[in-house]
Amino acid sequence: MAKYRKVALNTINFPFHRLLQEMLEADHITLKKQGDINRLELRELQFILDNCPISVCQTAHSNTFELLALSPILDICRYHTQSNKLKVSLNICDADDASCIISSLNITKLALEYPTYHRTPALLFHRYQQAVQMGLMQSTKNELSAFAQVTPSALRAPQKRS
Repeated sequence: MAKYRKVALNTINFPFHRLLQEMLEADHITLKKQGDINRLELRELQFILDNCPISVCQTAHSNTFELLALSPILDICRYHTQSNKLKVSLNICDADDASCIISSLNITKLALEYPTYHRTPALLFHRYQQAVQMGLMQSTKNELSAFAQVTPSALRAPQKRS
């Protein structure tokens, strides 16, 4: 059974579990310049972190933890000038379950979410338009496109096929 612990973001620097490290060797992701993360309110980032617990397992030899899944949001949040005020939830898993958790979170979850997120620019465009109409939007379309690392013109409604 997993245990949860909340810790300051700036206090964690966990290595990947050896199986995760091996799985990710062939990953080649090229990131562009990230949007100005300081434009986001600290509470907005904290809401995101509260909904993204970080799965870790304790190493057998010491009282340290290893990451069981990629969590790019951690690195992104560290760029905020007030990141020292952010907290992250650790989902501390049993080391015996590490291989199943790594497979589930890094492959199965990715496959299950693909139908929703493979159209991310169109989805962002639709949600942005709705949020503007509802008066909820704080970021501009240009800022969102910078966060998503796409051009602003990529955030548009999908083309209808004839």
